[in-house]
Amino acid sequence: MKKLILIALAILTFASCKINDDADIRLLQVTNFETHGVTLSKARISVSAEIYSSANRRFSISDAELALNNGSGRELLRAKLTDGITIRKKRVTEITIPLDIKYDMPGAMLVMSEGSIDKILESDITVSGYLKFKKSIIGHKYEIDNMPLKEFMEFTGIDDIF
Repeated sequence: MKKLILIALAILTFASCKINDDADIRLLQVTNFETHGVTLSKARISVSAEIYSSANRRFSISDAELALNNGSGRELLRAKLTDGITIRKKRVTEITIPLDIKYDMPGAMLVMSEGSIDKILESDITVSGYLKFKKSIIGHKYEIDNMPLKEFMEFTGIDDIF
């Protein structure tokens, strides 16, 4: 379960890096991980991390919601950003990512039984949802529709983290 939550976290945090000016955004370290309530079907968490952005402009992710689905279309996990994130230009920044995560425990346990992250990436899990971000005063909404997880991670640069 923890691997799926970390994948969702990484996806929400770094998905805009390839979308925005081919900027390089690197995770330097996770500094804090807090849970604010966990049940068998949902969790509210916040993760603090130090990141570096080589983007020429500051940008913010104002809203994001992404889901991980298995091959038959069953939703395994849905992560929603509960507050915006601002990523500063050309510097190390500490950000806090607040997330509401809803998950299908039996489905997630089945995926976790796959073992390594490589096996999970080779499975038929897809990503769908949206990201809304602003660069200067211009806002963009980027839709993701059933993109294979491995392809999504390569597209966003998240595969370098794992």
